[in-house]
Amino acid sequence: MCSKIIFLCFVLHLARGSISKHFRNEGDVYCYHNTSEPRPQHSQFTTKTTYALVKGDLPDTESCDPVKIWLLIRHGPAYPSTSTIGVDIDALDELRESIMKNTLSSLCTADKEFLETWTLNENIAQNPENLTEQGRSQMITLAEDYKKAFAPLFDSPDKVKFRHTTELRNNESFLAFATALFNEVDLEKEGDSDNNLLFKFYEECADWKEKNDKIYESESVLSQFEKSDKFKGTIDEILARLGESPSEDKWKLVKNVWDMCRIDKALDVENFSPWCIAFTQDHVNVLEYHEDIELYYKTGHGDKLNPPLACKTVVDLIDHLESESTGDSTNAIVSFADATTVQLFMTALGTHKDTENPSNVSVVENRKWKSSQMSPFASNVAVVKYDCSGDAKVKIFLNQRLLTPDWDGCTGGVCEFNKFIEHYKSYTSANCTKYFCGGSEASGTAKLVNGAGVLAVTVTLILIYLR
Repeated sequence: MCSKIIFLCFVLHLARGSISKHFRNEGDVYCYHNTSEPRPQHSQFTTKTTYALVKGDLPDTESCDPVKIWLLIRHGPAYPSTSTIGVDIDALDELRESIMKNTLSSLCTADKEFLETWTLNENIAQNPENLTEQGRSQMITLAEDYKKAFAPLFDSPDKVKFRHTTELRNNESFLAFATALFNEVDLEKEGDSDNNLLFKFYEECADWKEKNDKIYESESVLSQFEKSDKFKGTIDEILARLGESPSEDKWKLVKNVWDMCRIDKALDVENFSPWCIAFTQDHVNVLEYHEDIELYYKTGHGDKLNPPLACKTVVDLIDHLESESTGDSTNAIVSFADATTVQLFMTALGTHKDTENPSNVSVVENRKWKSSQMSPFASNVAVVKYDCSGDAKVKIFLNQRLLTPDWDGCTGGVCEFNKFIEHYKSYTSANCTKYFCGGSEASGTAKLVNGAGVLAVTVTLILIYLR
């Protein structure tokens, strides 16, 4: 009898230790609403992360003169429609009612009261696909930052080329950014349909869509992680925190809450989503990693089909950097697209490559592939060419932070221009139309020797592409 009591006490001690690991603030209870800012988990909302929480600062002064900039920008936060939001609102309402009624949750009183105030953002129904006010503000601030850092490149609208894809959120992001630069509404931009081919290239690759379906198959790394003790334990902890019993569709329930938490926060940056009360920092670490595994294979270095997809985009970058700098030349190309484009472009550049694939049993904390840091709302990639007393150099900035690639010819983030161009020879020497979707890597130049007919077709394709 005595041994049983000792064993019971031991089990209770372990349970108490496990609980205190995850609920750290008010005794045994983590109270989200009463936690002071900054809450670190807000900077780990993957592609729904608020830009200001992860951005860096562009240099105020440079020892060299910037002569060219190629800038790719993801749109700011936009209101989703009720059909594209990806959240079951009815299920959330039912869950909230259940939480309010049950006495099993470990939520503090302030968190429960906060959750009771939740309503769906009215703009989701009234202004779908429109940029939020915070989204416009982010674009304006971003434009001001770039104009301050690279003033000579943004001194005239005649020397800046703007491009965006057809979505309303990208058009509105362009307008906010461009008018902040030049205080003009009627600014010239290139045709939208051509831009879709240049920046939504993945939509033209059936193999890419097909291989992405395999990410969710039972033996995939993502599915194996979902079966791990780490992931299952996290989901159970979240449900227990809400006072809900585990069920067959428990991940679906938690994902619903996770998505609404992040969407609410993105749409109203200054305030907090009541649904974020469900998660501690430890929980967010796991949920962020889960989504990063998915994106690693969908748009990152986890599949060999991903890097070539942005072939034309990389060539567009190199063409701009190699173009002559004259008094009337285009100094800056600024383009607006989506998160998928940013991720695939960074993969093509060869940055954020981990030495090993993601673990399917535990969270890899020091990984390079982190979507929260790479592609939050308003994320941006800037490649800048400098004249350093006659020597050409290149720097890459991601979200206003200087990248320091470990490549031949690059030191401390400063790359020799010729070495930089050589680094992307596999793209510039390729026939992107064939290469981009897993086709032959043979260069378009080499194919010219196969006959006059092939030469004529190739020249025609090039002329179409350069329009």
